[in-house]
Amino acid sequence: MRLVYILLLSVVLVFSVTCTKTSDSKEFNCIIGNTYKVSDRMSFVIDSLNDSRCQPGMMCFWAGQVILYMNISTGGSLMDTTFYLGNSGMKPVIIGGYSFKADSVYPISAGTTKSKEITVKMTIIPAGS
Repeated sequence: MRLVYILLLSVVLVFSVTCTKTSDSKEFNCIIGNTYKVSDRMSFVIDSLNDSRCQPGMMCFWAGQVILYMNISTGGSLMDTTFYLGNSGMKPVIIGGYSFKADSVYPISAGTTKSKEITVKMTIIPAGS
């Protein structure tokens, strides 16, 4: 019986030592025009977006895509950039030591918009995590 307790304790100790958090990812639910702070030296604003996704109830030949137009401030420098929803098939966008990914945009809108009613879910992870 004592051997079972020792074995169980050993397994628990091994898992508690090897299961460490490896990612300091940050998730943001962004509203167009608001500023979001990634770190002391970095922030970003989604300026506008272009949504060409298929509208609910419509039959489409192409699923469409969402293009985000963003301004990223890093250590006093301002960079205008473009992100695609999901970034599928592309390498992660890495800026200032962080990997940016647009996860979702809701609700579906038509065309280019600066509407404050659109929410963009972004995940930002330190590069190399």
